[in-house]
Amino acid sequence: MILRPYQQELVDKTRNAIASGKKRPLMVSATGSGKSPVLAKIIELALNKENVCIFLCNRRNLVHQFAETLRNHFAIDPGII
Repeated sequence: MILRPYQQELVDKTRNAIASGKKRPLMVSATGSGKSPVLAKIIELALNKENVCIFLCNRRNLVHQFAETLRNHFAIDPGII
């Protein structure tokens, strides 16, 4: 999936924050701006480096929606607990 420029900027800023030692960067983006693809891209890049990723959410429907994004657009098969 090709991200929009503002989404790619959010990915880049988040990765730079992590690389500079920030432990818990916070991403903020408006409703409908595509936060799921942004997070999926960050997960994809982390998995490419053989890191382990955990996505936590308190809404079952959002977990399944995000899992579909990972499967359909990033060829990542997540486990759901």
